[in-house]
Amino acid sequence: MKNTKFPLDIIFINAKNKVVSIQKNAKPLDESSLSSKGAAQYVLEVNAKLTDTWNLKSGDSISFSKI
Repeated sequence: MKNTKFPLDIIFINAKNKVVSIQKNAKPLDESSLSSKGAAQYVLEVNAKLTDTWNLKSGDSISFSKI
């Protein structure tokens, strides 16, 4: 989050498109390491509190299109 100036929720997703971990409200401009609680293939960063709005939690499935 070194150069990010607003808080984010960081969603870690495994190869089967399941959410394995969420780091909520990551602090802007903070260089601390934020790791997943499980093996992840993808990371999705969204505005802070959006995972609460979506009621997203570990174990949920997520879908997306690869470009």
